Amino acid sequence: QQRHAMPHYDWVWGSTPPLLKRHSEVKHALLRNYLIKYFLTLFSRLRREQIRMTVVDGFCGGGLYINEDGREMPGSPLVILEAIEEAKYLVMTRQDRRKPIDIDVELICIDECPSALEFLRNLLIQRNHGKALASERIRLVRGQFADHSDAVIKRCEARSIRSGRALFVLDQYGYSAVPMQCLRDIFSRLAKAEVILTFYVDALIKFLDEKNLHQFQTATGIRTGMSAGEIDDLKKSPWWRVALQATLYEDVTRASAAKFHTPFFIRPEQGFGDFWLLHLSQHWKARDVMASTHWEHHNHFAHY
Repeated sequence: QQRHAMPHYDWVWGSTPPLLKRHSEVKHALLRNYLIKYFLTLFSRLRREQIRMTVVDGFCGGGLYINEDGREMPGSPLVILEAIEEAKYLVMTRQDRRKPIDIDVELICIDECPSALEFLRNLLIQRNHGKALASERIRLVRGQFADHSDAVIKRCEARSIRSGRALFVLDQYGYSAVPMQCLRDIFSRLAKAEVILTFYVDALIKFLDEKNLHQFQTATGIRTGMSAGEIDDLKKSPWWRVALQATLYEDVTRASAAKFHTPFFIRPEQGFGDFWLLHLSQHWKARDVMASTHWEHHNHFAHY
């Protein structure tokens, strides 16, 4: 039910791409800026010449939108690829490198919509990524992220045996498409994994009551410390929404098993209500890089 409350996009090659709302445009800008800072930080700290990692776009969509001003805007797969190229240029120029650097990224794009993946494939070929598709440096996978999670983690392990360096971009439509067990598996098996997770908390708050609390816990693996009766009592308070969000945030971060987390609170000007963008990692430096990225977009986020 909660999935149908969220926007679904239609991609048909040759037709106008779907509309990208302003808050989603800001999400993509934050992803781009974070990735650039991520690579700049790694290369400056270690003076290395190569970084090998896997990026998993778990809800990739068709890769192209039209924004509210009528301009074409890249979706997350293109944002990721463009950020890699920009980071290469900035590392070479800002750090006065003489030997070329190698950002060895395998991009795995997952979506359950076949028309979205067909659109994305055509788009990538049009944007000169055909060789990367042919060599499987870019992989398109049809299905739900949760069903492919284990195989994707194994691929990350195989590519980065020692470091387990990987970034998971999990821009889910609702709040239950990424069970907490998937996050626990990521962080227990990949030492240097990071996750950027969206979580539509407003849809959840409207959904939670005595009848469906168990259904929510079963679907997500989040064992909230509140009983259904306590949730009902809390909703009688004028501050119930803030209090319930605080409790849920503790539940989600604890269930994910990530040591460090940076939450962004997003309230769209109109549309589908409040949601979180959560950055989860096992390393304090990753948290610091994301926290600094926040300030570039602070007009659009509240940061707890």
